[in-house]
Amino acid sequence: MSKYIYVFLFLSFIINAQPEDNLIKIKGKSSVSLENGNIELTGYNKTNIEKSFNNVKYLSNIFENCEEFKNPIGVDLEIISQYKNNQYENNKFSNEPLAFNITLFIYKYIKDENGEIYSNTSDGAYLSVDINSLAGNFSGQTMLSFNGPGNSEEYLPEYKNGDFLYEPKVIDKYLGYNIYDNGTIVITKDDIPLFVPVTVEEYLTGLIKYNKYEIEKTNKYMEENITNLPQKIKDEEVERNRAFKQSYEQLLQIDRIEAEKFKKEYIIAEKEIKKAAEQSIKDTAEYRKGLTNETNMRNEIVKKLEEELNSYSEEGKKAQAYIGDVCGYDSSFLTNKDSGRGLVKINIKIFEHEYSVDKIRLIILRTYPIAVNNILNKPYDKHSTELSYLHKFVYKLNKSVIMDLLK
Repeated sequence: MSKYIYVFLFLSFIINAQPEDNLIKIKGKSSVSLENGNIELTGYNKTNIEKSFNNVKYLSNIFENCEEFKNPIGVDLEIISQYKNNQYENNKFSNEPLAFNITLFIYKYIKDENGEIYSNTSDGAYLSVDINSLAGNFSGQTMLSFNGPGNSEEYLPEYKNGDFLYEPKVIDKYLGYNIYDNGTIVITKDDIPLFVPVTVEEYLTGLIKYNKYEIEKTNKYMEENITNLPQKIKDEEVERNRAFKQSYEQLLQIDRIEAEKFKKEYIIAEKEIKKAAEQSIKDTAEYRKGLTNETNMRNEIVKKLEEELNSYSEEGKKAQAYIGDVCGYDSSFLTNKDSGRGLVKINIKIFEHEYSVDKIRLIILRTYPIAVNNILNKPYDKHSTELSYLHKFVYKLNKSVIMDLLK
């Protein structure tokens, strides 16, 4: 091998062996994009929007005024905010509190296989702050959802669903606020708890409601798609014949030979359609048996649940519900505290307090790619530039800042 090739390989090794040292010294860029609220979209008056946007700007300024944000090294920084209210057109206005999210993204610089250096915006670290919104942070804890038994066609704020959740575990504290096992910090105005227990009575009543809804939905489906199927097939046949006769008569006036050809083709096609329709009726008859068995079984479950509910004393009904491993839906799975998981629901009082809609009553913090409790209290890779920045920015949200937001 030529000595020049050896020299080339050696230089290549030197160049590629020290990319991180060079990348973490690059002077980065910072940008801010704040959504100032759209009155038509959110359905709130101008004063509410302006007051709420002041909170957005206040939070953004906390980060913007930091030296790390003004002069980032080894990373690009980006702040983005977005309002979360009235995302569905059929709910143009509401008394729910104005909700928004503000996220600080941290993009480290990388060098690709072609030697191009850029900030990796496809996989950045971030600090996310949700205001007056659950933002799906606890949807993974859902045990029983009432989105269907409610009205899924209408917009319903997440806190109004009334879903039953497995009780999240408090694994740590930050400034006295709970850090949960899903890696979020939850802060509420006046320390109103975000979760309240689901009682045994609420749980059993909810299961009864859910099963009755499923029975109603199945019966409606059978009525529309199975019971009425023969008549629907006849009506479609009548409409086809009407359309055929109209087209046939028109074609006769133009070309009798083509008209007769069209007629023969129609007769052949109609035989195939009738054959398929007859098979469809047979198939749906079998399907109906299965659906009927399911509704009968659910009716039995409702009966058992009602009997179980009536077996509890008034005191027992008011106790928190604990359930064991859930398998199927033919039981309540109620058990005791030692062998089960507690059920809770969102405390609607947080959102329906008499505060004006622009007031902050709930703050949820979360981080990526490391959970916030690990960023705060446990060792992390100090050489990872984006995590070092993330650590610094989390601590900018101190007690004073939080109190200002909640006042």
